[in-house]
Amino acid sequence: MKRFILLAFAILMLRAEDGVLKYGFEFKDGVYHLVELKKEQKKLCLGKICSIEKIYAEGNYSFTSTYEGKVVNSYKNTLFFIPDEKLVLGNLENENLNKDLNSCSSKEVFHKLLQDKKHFLENEELNYYGNEISQNLKIAKITKDKIFFENFVDYSYSGAAHPSFYTSGFSLDTKTMELKTYLLSDVVEDSSKFRNFINKILKEYLTKNKEEWADWDERDYFGKDEFEFNILKQEVVFKERGLYINLRYLLSEAGRSMDFFEVPYENLKDFAKGDLKRILEK
Repeated sequence: MKRFILLAFAILMLRAEDGVLKYGFEFKDGVYHLVELKKEQKKLCLGKICSIEKIYAEGNYSFTSTYEGKVVNSYKNTLFFIPDEKLVLGNLENENLNKDLNSCSSKEVFHKLLQDKKHFLENEELNYYGNEISQNLKIAKITKDKIFFENFVDYSYSGAAHPSFYTSGFSLDTKTMELKTYLLSDVVEDSSKFRNFINKILKEYLTKNKEEWADWDERDYFGKDEFEFNILKQEVVFKERGLYINLRYLLSEAGRSMDFFEVPYENLKDFAKGDLKRILEK
């Protein structure tokens, strides 16, 4: 009986917070939005995309470590599936399950995600402190031509010195299905006016938030000192209200807690080009 109760508990934990949400698109107040897709709803298509599904799984699994005692594995992941193109956006922890993912149906993708979750949660090999992975992929902005995705990954694995995280992003062209990532130089015009602007706000941000020993607010941000950090060559992510600029190579691991530098879109109007300019013109 005790074994049955433990098995039932483990199955319950593996099924917690799993599901598929189906969305369509709505154009309201001059902006495109996701709306829950209903059977009687007339579909609004953006290029080749008429609907999109959010497929997600989350859960915890407790076990006893020979080194640390009771520890917990924690898993959270989100994928997006585009039925019209059989396209999956996002990744699975178990790389073997990523194979042929884009040839799967929605049900098959969901099944693979649950397999991935089960594999991660029940992995006790060389796992002394518990493992944690959280991949939060979400849609940040929608235009008629592009859907912009933001991904925040937070992770901790046994044996690693520190937990870590990162933010990344990409756009999906609704007509060609092309995926695109961006550097700052792709979306702003380089000029003395822009350099003065970014120098000012970045120094203010770093001075306000840095540790006393750090000198990040005294560096050159355009590759002209021994550190060779050039902000124009850093990855950017389109978020809901502003542009995130990746500072990881400036801050290193010591300053990771400050890697949340975001510039409001309205402050970039004078410098915008490419997809950023197209967003601001709408």
